[in-house]
Amino acid sequence: MQSFFGGKKKFIKEIKVYQPDLIGFSCMNAQVKEVINIAGYLKRNGVDVPIILGGIYPTLYPEILRCKTIDYISRGESEYTLFKLMSVLGEKRPNLRGILGLGYKEDGQIIENPHKAFYRLFFLLYRQPCCVL
Repeated sequence: MQSFFGGKKKFIKEIKVYQPDLIGFSCMNAQVKEVINIAGYLKRNGVDVPIILGGIYPTLYPEILRCKTIDYISRGESEYTLFKLMSVLGEKRPNLRGILGLGYKEDGQIIENPHKAFYRLFFLLYRQPCCVL
């Protein structure tokens, strides 16, 4: 993390300046420990932003949600799930139950919504624009 982000303190400062609504990581098996370490570092240093994991690891092992630093997972292709999640995150009590492919915590319980069907990604080109960094 030190060399890629220009240092941990700068990394935290940049996130606090940018003020993202959500921080996401694509996560394969070999990256799990590092992703959990980074998420923990963010939370311990005052970054109060929900963290979502996507990729093969949370798709195969949704129990990663037991980790206190992970708020959401997206199973399967994440474009639809992220689009739906971002559209409700600003609400006081977002309705997460209808978001296919989403895993989350509610009142201390892990909730895994049903998987979504595969879809053709080019349909997303005709939807509302979204910025993913």
